[in-house]
Amino acid sequence: MKHSGIEPDSDIGSLLMACTDLKSLWLGKQIHGFVLRNGLERAQFIFTSLLSLYFSFEIPINAQVLFGNMTHKGLVYWNAMLAGYLQNKLPSAALNIFREMVADGIQLNEITIVSVLGAISQLSALCLGQETHCYALKVHLMKDSLVNCSIIDMYAKSGSIESSQKVFEQLQDKDTASCSAMISGYAIRGHGKEADMLF
Repeated sequence: MKHSGIEPDSDIGSLLMACTDLKSLWLGKQIHGFVLRNGLERAQFIFTSLLSLYFSFEIPINAQVLFGNMTHKGLVYWNAMLAGYLQNKLPSAALNIFREMVADGIQLNEITIVSVLGAISQLSALCLGQETHCYALKVHLMKDSLVNCSIIDMYAKSGSIESSQKVFEQLQDKDTASCSAMISGYAIRGHGKEADMLF
């Protein structure tokens, strides 16, 4: 690309995603080297694609080093780290990143909350889940269907099916996703009859 006069900036992220699909870490590292030599690492799509590459190959330490060296960390980068740690089944690391976000005063969004709830679900950390639920209420994120489904799921996986039911019953619009989350919650807790009735 470089020798043909084409500007590679917009295509680097796509190439990195292709490396993941092709399961070629070696090629991904070559592209990473190119990115560094040409000062392209500040482009958001390229940077998040690099994070995704290393998380996809289950090398979170490389993603961590990349992230640590980033001077201006926007919400997209933080959310990419959260998602990567969850993808690698590292919920404690995801919660540590979340704590850093809060300490740095980063404004959280629906994607952040869904990821944090995913980490909490993996750890069955009910108290932390309740705090996150309160935060979502406080900043008006409960209008998002995915946040609601994640809260229902978190309560079920943390052993509080009653809280799942309460959240579900308070929903004004019970869509397919929220019904599925509640049915799944009933199934997780061994409430087959209630799952059948909702189905």
